[in-house]
This record gives sequence, structure tokens and C-alpha cells, in this order.
Amino acid sequence: SFLQVPASGAPNLGTADFTVEAWFKTDTLGIRWDLFDWKDSMGAQGSLRNDLAIYYNGARILAYAAVEDYTKSEVGLTLTGTGVWHHVALARRGNFLDVLLDTTMTSTSYPGKVNPAGPFRIGSNRANSGTSESGASYPFKGVVSDVRIYSRALSLVEFKANQRMASVPPTGLLRRWKLSEATG
Repeated sequence: SFLQVPASGAPNLGTADFTVEAWFKTDTLGIRWDLFDWKDSMGAQGSLRNDLAIYYNGARILAYAAVEDYTKSEVGLTLTGTGVWHHVALARRGNFLDVLLDTTMTSTSYPGKVNPAGPFRIGSNRANSGTSESGASYPFKGVVSDVRIYSRALSLVEFKANQRMASVPPTGLLRRWKLSEATG
């Protein structure tokens, strides 16, 4: 199952700094799954426009972003172990896209804007079916907790301090989904 936040409930990130972070515990390695996905409809020649995601490709956690001119950036870190809580974040810091996993960070250049007009989906990738809001692919295998979107790039120090599910001061906190309910 997955959580889908309608486009009307998702913030406009534009060209400003931002962070999307979550905690997860996976049951499965070796196959693709998506932690979150936020995209527009398909663009020209099947290319995605304004797509932002964190996913696992069978070996690495990857942060992916594509912009209106179909330029894309992707950066990743190796993920090992099932049944263990991990802290992950994707952040835009100026012209860089950072992915943080537990205590490690890596970056790539990313000069585009991030303004997906579609829904924000946690635990799945919206199926690439034109403008359809239905369908899911690459479902997440495990538990996701406390997904947050900030209107600023968290520093590595803040990210590390927040690693044990502590609370970063809510400066710039735009949205939060605790996902800690036992049902529903």
C-alpha cells in the first residue's frame, strides 16, 4: 500500500533550497522499490518533467530529479541490511542535489527547478500512464515513518542530529506525515 497526497496538498519547491526526509526499514533488497515519487505527467518522447524521487535500484538508494527541459540528475549510496531503520533525505542546496543515507552524504550538480504538478506518493511510484493519477509501480517493501518536507536544505549536522528520529526544529517545515498509525 502507499499514501498519495493530492497535488493541491503538495508544496511548490521551485528553485529554492528544500529537503525531503524520511525513516524507513525495508524487508527486501535486490529488487527495485520506491520510497517516494513526485512527478508531473509524461513529457515529450516519454520523458518525465518535474520528477523528484528517492528509490532503490536493487543495490543503491538513489535520489533522482528531472526538470522541464528533460535534464536529469541522479546520485546514490549503497544500501545494506534489511530490518534496520535507515534515515534518508534528498536536498537541494543551491545548484546541488544531495542524497543522505544514515551518516553519509553525496552530491551532484542540479541547476533546475523542482515544481511537480502531480501528487506526492509515499511508498510507490505513480505508474507512467500519461496524466493518470491511478496505478502504482515499484511498491516499497517495508515500513516508512515520519516523512517531512522543509523549505530549506538541512545541514549535514542537522541531518545527523536528527538521525535517531529526534525532532529537528521545525524552521521551514512545510509538510509532515508521521505514518505511525497501526492501521489505516
